Amino acid sequence: MAAVVEAKGKEGAKLIDQCALLEKKVFPKHEVMDVVREAKKRNVVTLCAVCGGTVVGYLLYSVRDSSADLIKLAVSPDSRRKGYGDSLLAAGLVTMMKQRLQTCKLHVAVEGRDPARSLYAKHGFTTAQIIPSYYREGRDAAVMERTLV
Repeated sequence: MAAVVEAKGKEGAKLIDQCALLEKKVFPKHEVMDVVREAKKRNVVTLCAVCGGTVVGYLLYSVRDSSADLIKLAVSPDSRRKGYGDSLLAAGLVTMMKQRLQTCKLHVAVEGRDPARSLYAKHGFTTAQIIPSYYREGRDAAVMERTLV
C-alpha cells in the first residue's frame, strides 16, 4: 500500500513534479492544469500517495476562510481500484478537519466519472448542484459538498 504524505520542502517539490507528469497522463488536454504552479500557492495543500518512491496519486485542495475546495484528485490509470484514491481522500479530509475547516466542496464531471462520484459519496459528499457545460459544451459538472465538523 502507498504512504500518503504532504508535499512540502525540497522533497515535496520532487513529488509535485511527479504529480505534474501524472496530471498529463490522467486528464484530457483541455482539463490539464499547471500542478506545479497551483501547488506553490500559499493556501493550497498537496497530498501524494507514494509507492516505492513513485507518486501513484495526488490530491490538491485550497483553503479559503473556513472551507476547502478540492481542486484535483487523481490516481495513475495502472494504480486504480487499489484503494489509493480512497486513502488520499480520507487523508485529505482528516487534514482539513485538523485545520478546523467546516466544509469541503468539489466539482466533478457528471458523465464518465462514475467511480469518482461514488468515491466522493462514500466519503459523505452529496450533490448540491449541476452546472451545465461547466467543462465544455455538453460536459456538465456536479458540485458536491460535505461538512467537516
